[in-house]
Amino acid sequence: TFRRFLTPTQVSDRFGPHQTDYDVVKSYFIERGFVADPEAANRLTVVVHATRRDVERALGSSIVDYHIDGRAFRANSTEPALAHEVAFRIQGIVGLSNLALPGQRILDRAGSDQPGANQGLIAALFCLAGYNLYKFLGTLGVDEYFNITKNCIKWAQDKYGAPPSATAGGAKRLAVQSEKVAEGFNAAPGLSHPKSGPVAWQSVDGTGQKIGIVAFDNYVTSDLADTIALYGMPSARIGQVSQVHVGGGTAPGPSQSEVLLDVVLPLFIAPGATIAVYDAPLASSFQAVFNAMITGGVTIISNSWSYCEDQTTLADVQSLDAIFQTAAASGISVLNASGDSGSTCLNGHPNVVGVPASAPHATAVGGTTPTLPDGLFTYGAETWWDGSAQTPATGKGGFGTSNFFARPAFQDGLTGSAKRSVPDIALMADPATAGIPLCIATKGGCPTGFVYGGTSMSAPMMASFVALLNHGLATNLGLLNSSLYPLAGSQAFHSAASMGSDFAHVGLGSPNLSAMHAGLAGVVGSPVNAATSVVNVVPSNPAKVRADGVAQGVIGVILLNGSGHPVAGKTVSLTAVPSTTAIISPGSMITDGNGVAVFTATNLVVETVTFTATDATDSVSLTKTVAINFVTPIAAGGSIVALTGSAAADGLNTDTITVTLQDALARPTPGKRVALSQTGSSVIKGPSPSVTNASGQIQFIVTNTKQETVIYTAFDASDGDLRVPGSASVNFSAGGSENCGNTNFGDPNISAAPGYAMTPFATGFLPKNTNFGGVGYGCRGVSGIAFDAAGNLFAGDIHSGNIYKFGPTGGVAGAATLLTPTPLQPGMG
Repeated sequence: TFRRFLTPTQVSDRFGPHQTDYDVVKSYFIERGFVADPEAANRLTVVVHATRRDVERALGSSIVDYHIDGRAFRANSTEPALAHEVAFRIQGIVGLSNLALPGQRILDRAGSDQPGANQGLIAALFCLAGYNLYKFLGTLGVDEYFNITKNCIKWAQDKYGAPPSATAGGAKRLAVQSEKVAEGFNAAPGLSHPKSGPVAWQSVDGTGQKIGIVAFDNYVTSDLADTIALYGMPSARIGQVSQVHVGGGTAPGPSQSEVLLDVVLPLFIAPGATIAVYDAPLASSFQAVFNAMITGGVTIISNSWSYCEDQTTLADVQSLDAIFQTAAASGISVLNASGDSGSTCLNGHPNVVGVPASAPHATAVGGTTPTLPDGLFTYGAETWWDGSAQTPATGKGGFGTSNFFARPAFQDGLTGSAKRSVPDIALMADPATAGIPLCIATKGGCPTGFVYGGTSMSAPMMASFVALLNHGLATNLGLLNSSLYPLAGSQAFHSAASMGSDFAHVGLGSPNLSAMHAGLAGVVGSPVNAATSVVNVVPSNPAKVRADGVAQGVIGVILLNGSGHPVAGKTVSLTAVPSTTAIISPGSMITDGNGVAVFTATNLVVETVTFTATDATDSVSLTKTVAINFVTPIAAGGSIVALTGSAAADGLNTDTITVTLQDALARPTPGKRVALSQTGSSVIKGPSPSVTNASGQIQFIVTNTKQETVIYTAFDASDGDLRVPGSASVNFSAGGSENCGNTNFGDPNISAAPGYAMTPFATGFLPKNTNFGGVGYGCRGVSGIAFDAAGNLFAGDIHSGNIYKFGPTGGVAGAATLLTPTPLQPGMG
């Protein structure tokens, strides 16, 4: 019967309050003028209401108004007094004081909203920071990430449209980085991607799990729908979210962001799970809300709300822990946020921990600051979250020891304190590096312009992980601490020591979820599986890497067993086929706790290289291979020259502009797209497409009908419009007595409208001052034009009488375009 849990009602029937006990307590208060809420299915809580006077009479204690730290509140002046037949059936009475009300301090961070040159970049980078969660954990589908990136860039461009260059720069940087992130997801740093393979662990998504969210506020449905759309999730996923109104529920208020954050994270990380938001008025007790969740069929509870131990009583915290014991016996895991202000509680009092995080029969979740992986294959490291020195300060992960609860047995040997230590585990929380955006219409739109974090993010994140674990194990874990603490010091955790911290601040450490699942499933040490193991390359497969001997392709190898779990401690080697010039570093590598070995590859030869990986320890050649296209390097130097530097401005004579590009090793750079710019109005003709040849060169032919000196500059458009050093100039002269002068195409009245450039369509018509019958007709070259049905242009030369035919792309009047008249045959008129 191990992990064959009873239902909450069955637990109460066997071990909890009898119906007679419940009826005695409930009747006692009803007889004294109280009104009772509907009965709790497991009979753990009785919720009754009465006037202050009736409460005082029933409990033999005055309710007095007090002031502490500038706050007004009410509380009973003495302990409640009850008749013996009722008193021995009651563990605690809560609600007499409203000093300890559930509170939260969800943390946000934002850039300046003042216009400026860098605002577009700032906006895009804050969006990027918001998605570091998924880059770090590898739990998000690649397609969904690209949708997020696209929407994020659009928001940055819409919000900071000026100057466009800044916005475009930020968006481009975001897009490039997100492409690398997306390609890295299959590598699954610290967590096997739920969609990346056919094996059991890699297919888990939380199906069959129901995550309950504690909420003393509410959310607006349209805001949730907008956030789902912002994140690229299917719109139908909103149907996985339901609401349960405890004590009449509550309307959306100032803490909507808290509720949205708690809901959105499980929707993403455990997309197969359902989510139930249990919203209650702020005056409601934790006991009533938690018990409603336990009897409502949830399998996991996530709570980001808290008050302080020095605001409440032993009876209160013990009764809460009793409810958590019932949850544990029913196979329900409870996760409580530890707080965002270190060892200082929400009320500002030092060395005080929060309630219910201190309860030992639930798991307290602290906070870390992630260092993101450079190669996108490996876990990047974490530190205990302490953003108190940042500007603005971002808070720090809650920690400390309980004043009420003794050290539970599972913490023996891990702390010298005789009291319960908080937290048990820690996950990313720092909004500066791991915060995510939300859509709230009343707080700035979609998204609001802020990113949100804190242990209010850590708790629902861990709740999502538990949903994945439960699904993968095909059974519920229930009391999580009983399962996690035996894995202390194993690969299941990124340890406190690895964070430069200790158990007091981060507990067991942060979860390495794949290894955690392997430890819980008992499959640690299984052999490497050639088919399920992964070989990946950044930023795509095949990757494009410059063949300059410096630029590196990053290749990650992840050794997995047949269940999809990482295999650590194996020696991996990488082989390049068929290249003998590619250099791989290091020669071999031992897989880390995530089963990962990371290599780099460089090359001086332009070629495509395939890489194969081998588990050298066990002589297992992996099935999957990857390729890198070593491509022509960026042009690092070059020149631009004119052949003669002069030509007649008659539209017929030409000069040649030659552009040469070389890389940093003075080698030609073929295949680069070159754009030519000019200061004048010449006609530029070049190859299509305008790319450099095998010698790294490209030539352009220039003509003109205007007397002027034109300066030409060139740009390497393939490498981000890099300016080619130098310039070339051509002097277009009068060309003898022909060409009637320094005019635009022979007519001084023709000019381009502001913001437009004018380019001749058909050239080669030499303009001359024209006279017929002693009458001057000015400077003319073309006499009449006409188009046929196919779009061809027919134009006559006024001086020679020749007619030329030009196709839809234009051309030069000459032998190739001259229309030869058809001779008349006998009998033709």
